[in-house]
Amino acid sequence: MTLEAEAEAEVAWRQLRPGAWAARRGGRHLGTVERGRRWIATDADCELIGAFRSFADAQAAVLDPAAHRRPSQRARARGRVGALRSLLRTRGRVEVPELLR
Repeated sequence: MTLEAEAEAEVAWRQLRPGAWAARRGGRHLGTVERGRRWIATDADCELIGAFRSFADAQAAVLDPAAHRRPSQRARARGRVGALRSLLRTRGRVEVPELLR
């Protein structure tokens, strides 16, 4: 087994609720992946990493430190609005405000 494979084996993904997963390695939170219109990946500080078409791509982004970029404030705001929009839609309890559509 290679070092890369061993490091990958140490990562534990836990389902928080349907469509939401958290990654941990060595007792440390690495990030989350949530299902909206796309898979939304966030890092350990809840900063947006990106939106991905597949769960596997989002998982890979959470595990890749190079993917943990610091987006501009404008991109960060768009990401937060998108994440909020998808969260509100998936929960089904709250109607999405007109401002977020």
